[in-house]
Amino acid sequence: MMFLITPGTSDAITNSCGLSGNHAYVVLSAHTLSNGDRIVKMRNPWGNERYHCDYSDASDKWTDALRREAGATLGEVNDGIFFMSIEDYFKQGLASLISFDTTDWFGDHFLMLDDDTVSPGSWSWCGETCTRHKVQITSAVAQSVYVTAYTWEKRSYPTECQKKNKVHSIYKENDTTVYTFKEGARQMNAITFEAGETINFICEWDWARESVSPDWSVTAWG
Repeated sequence: MMFLITPGTSDAITNSCGLSGNHAYVVLSAHTLSNGDRIVKMRNPWGNERYHCDYSDASDKWTDALRREAGATLGEVNDGIFFMSIEDYFKQGLASLISFDTTDWFGDHFLMLDDDTVSPGSWSWCGETCTRHKVQITSAVAQSVYVTAYTWEKRSYPTECQKKNKVHSIYKENDTTVYTFKEGARQMNAITFEAGETINFICEWDWARESVSPDWSVTAWG
């Protein structure tokens, strides 16, 4: 999956073309039209759209022939799917995010719920308020492995807790690079494994806040 991320501090605020700020739009496809224009087919996960710049539903850029080329239908306004020019894609967006296609990959995970472990962390931002865990990952073959730490997304926290988020971390044992995050997920850069190699990863979780479930997991994909 590919996403366009828009700039801004709130998805309640729209820009001059009608895109919500601080929001993710799904990229469905890209087309080069017979008139030379390049357009991108988008979808708002909310199922509606307010986009009104070039190649929007009501744009005068469209002809019947161009609509047929792109597969754009007329009359389905505000169905969540819309087109935009490649120029507006880059102008209106902050970044593109592309998910790995894991169809032919293999994965595994470790999950812990209600973490009440007594094992103080080692970092200044965490220390005695954290729980520290060592996760071992073994790869049967030589490959690159993507390791990700997860906890609840910010939107899952009670309102009174959203501004009290503490810092979690994951890192490869004896490495100098520490990956920190406050909620959601944090993926490390790809780690190279030799065949049969086991590598330890250290997770430190700070649950020192009220009404937050101390649940976490680590996944490995290769």
